[in-house]
Amino acid sequence: NAIAQLDTTFEIVLCIFALYIAKCQLPIPLSACCVISGMVFPLSTALALNVLFIFFFFTVKYVEGTFLGGGWTGMILSIKKFVRDWIHFKGNGNPYVLAVTRLVPFIPVGMVSKYYGSMHYDFVYYSLLSLLGFAPRLFVYTKLGASWTNPFSVTFITLVMIIVAFSGISSLIFNIFYGIRTRQMTQTLLIYSEKNKYKIVL
Repeated sequence: NAIAQLDTTFEIVLCIFALYIAKCQLPIPLSACCVISGMVFPLSTALALNVLFIFFFFTVKYVEGTFLGGGWTGMILSIKKFVRDWIHFKGNGNPYVLAVTRLVPFIPVGMVSKYYGSMHYDFVYYSLLSLLGFAPRLFVYTKLGASWTNPFSVTFITLVMIIVAFSGISSLIFNIFYGIRTRQMTQTLLIYSEKNKYKIVL
């Protein structure tokens, strides 16, 4: 409401852009930035602004990863080797993982961006895949902001249900996949250790 009450369109755009700049270092939900744009601008204008500002955010995190490394993601993946190998995809970076992580709500987009920057993944493909993967979420969040004036409307409730349902389903699928791969790796390590033990005994 405070942003919407600013005097000029330029001030509103500048304020929203400032939120995206702050998002580069602060834990501000990216969904909130998209919703605010939808609240104060027509849907087409809000979508265009969100695409531009999200591209800016992706670029900043990519450059940050290029110069500073993968950060927490790199440390986590150094422990989970099979996940790291899956993401690296023969050392070049997995394009499917990049697009899917943009689509799944609970995976931090900033951490993924920094990690792909640390791998020096091709920036053009990185940008296109990032925007393509984030596009469904961007539209839903922006449309949610446009429907904010009537939170009991069918459109608003449907959008909220889509967000909640997709978050739950994607989390379930990720946990199932991660659990299966972890169990497979554990069984492989046990078999390998048993073989080595028998070799030592013999």
